[in-house]
Amino acid sequence: MRRTKGQGTIYRRRVGGKSVFKVKATRDGVTDYAQGIFETKREAEKALAGLLRTPRAARSFPCVADYLERLLNTRLSSRAVWSPTTWETAESALRIHIRPHKFGSLRLDQVRKVHVQDFVSSLIDKGLKPSTVRRIGAIVSTAFSHAVEDGFVEQNPAFRVKYPPVDETKKRVLSFEQAAKLPAQVASDRLSAMLLAAVETGLRRGELCGLRWDALDEKKGVLNVATALRIVDGKLEEGPVKERKRKPAIPLTPGALEAILRQPRRSQYVFTTEDGYPIRPDNLSRDWKQLRDRLKKRGIDLGGMRLHDLRATFITLNLVNGVDVRTVSELVGHSNPAFTLQKYARSTEAMKNAAIDRLTDKLTAARATPESWPKEPSQTQKMVGGTGLEPVTPTVSL
Repeated sequence: MRRTKGQGTIYRRRVGGKSVFKVKATRDGVTDYAQGIFETKREAEKALAGLLRTPRAARSFPCVADYLERLLNTRLSSRAVWSPTTWETAESALRIHIRPHKFGSLRLDQVRKVHVQDFVSSLIDKGLKPSTVRRIGAIVSTAFSHAVEDGFVEQNPAFRVKYPPVDETKKRVLSFEQAAKLPAQVASDRLSAMLLAAVETGLRRGELCGLRWDALDEKKGVLNVATALRIVDGKLEEGPVKERKRKPAIPLTPGALEAILRQPRRSQYVFTTEDGYPIRPDNLSRDWKQLRDRLKKRGIDLGGMRLHDLRATFITLNLVNGVDVRTVSELVGHSNPAFTLQKYARSTEAMKNAAIDRLTDKLTAARATPESWPKEPSQTQKMVGGTGLEPVTPTVSL
């Protein structure tokens, strides 16, 4: 039965792949939404009746900044949904960019796409990097997705907002020879072992620093990585690896296993300082940059190669060696093999040249084989040796 104007609306929406009911009522030109979603129409009708009984003055809408702060302290807390680093990024974005801007003081029901676009434009005018602007925009979009579920707004105004394009970070990878000889260029046995493990296992920086002795199965020669170290609010914190469902055991090369077993057991962590403290991820990055500068003075220029590019090296060398992409993806803990190819796998000039050389060799060998395909008949053969079904050219008698 269709309701008359002012009696409210019950409508269907798909939330989390499931069809549910939502409720709204427009009074005096302003639309109110019943908080929450309803699985049955009977529940939605009760919510609509309650919404119509509620005076508009009693319906309070939080502003964008207050609502996001509430989410960060409840559903999006670092221990519930987001990793500590993601939560820290969102909290700093709220404090530095969202709350001081007029956008942060808008009520949720007042926000439109144009307001989100203006806020994004202001971030660009501040000179923030495109990747940072997109990250803040994703935080705002997440907040409004929750606002839709809570019934504060009907749709997410942050959808299809235009963001500045992001130039993909150029990843540099080592060749087989460079990867094999890199650890030998390091005087420190600990740093040499960490770099060797990075190249031959694909572990991230935090996973290397957080590698524990109980993750090593010496008899099988595999690692079962479950923890990683991160810097949160300037403090070292241990947490789960980036992929919650990660990960299968990582087989170790003999060289990586030997390098790990060579480390003194000062604490539960494999790589430590002389006092037994774990290596901070930022200190490991500092050591890598210093090594890169020393190598450059000796004529070995790695360019701007980052420590994380050793992970890309592991992926690329395995693919070059003929390992299928799904296996490589599982080894590094990616849930989607397409992500591995798109973000990490890199083709070097040598690889491209080698591919063309192999193609040339195959084609040359194929041309040298005896002819097996029937040749197409020449035009003369077509005219003389017809099938008898060709169209007859009409003649005209004078």
